[in-house]
Order: sequence, then structure tokens, then C-alpha cells
Amino acid sequence: MADTPATSSDCMEKFKSYVTTPKGLVLAAEIVLCVIVNICYGASVFHVFSYVAIGGMIFAIIFFCVFMMELDKKFLRISWVWSGTTDVNIGNYYFIIKVSICFKSKCLPMLTNAKANVRVHIKANLI
Repeated sequence: MADTPATSSDCMEKFKSYVTTPKGLVLAAEIVLCVIVNICYGASVFHVFSYVAIGGMIFAIIFFCVFMMELDKKFLRISWVWSGTTDVNIGNYYFIIKVSICFKSKCLPMLTNAKANVRVHIKANLI
């Protein structure tokens, strides 16, 4: 049998059928959430840190395409379960590091300034 080239309707059918599975739904939701996070970072002060969400979105798109096209059944030497778990763990660590940097650089100075303002306000009311 000769291989027939994949048409766009065949690819769309695979996409529709894969999105209805739980794994496909989770990966599609991850892609959508990464897009939302990128939009929020673009509008915020911390737009420099959007690389984590972009990386997460790229990995989610890669895994979505691999599982949608059933390439995980062709490349048997790769442990796809562990690669997905490793991707999620790396993304979590990047987000934790990024949030701690953002918190330390922006939120802590604001909190210490707020404490100083409250002390000045209390002293002014006591006098």
C-alpha cells in the first residue's frame, strides 16, 4: 500500500478527535492559559518574565502535536510520560523562581514603604 499524503481535513479530524480526549483537553487548556498569561505579562511591569509562559506554551504545543499525530507510538525509545512530567516540573520551578524574583524586587519594597507610611500616620494622629 502506498502512503497517502495527509490532507488538511484529515489533520483537522485528528485535532477534533484528540481535543475530546482528557489528555488533549488538558494540553489545549494549557496552551490557552499560557496565551492568557503572555497577554497579562505583556500588559504588566513584568513583561520581561514572559519567557517562562512562552516556553510552557511551546512545550505544550509540541506535546499536543506529538500525541495528536500519534508519534509517541513511532518513537518508542522516548519515555513520553516522563518527558511530560519533566516538562511540567521544569515549568513549575521557573514560575516559582520568577515569582520570588518579582515579589522580592517589587512587592517587598512596597510593603516596607507601606509600614513606614502607617507609622508616620499613627505618629501624626497621636500628636
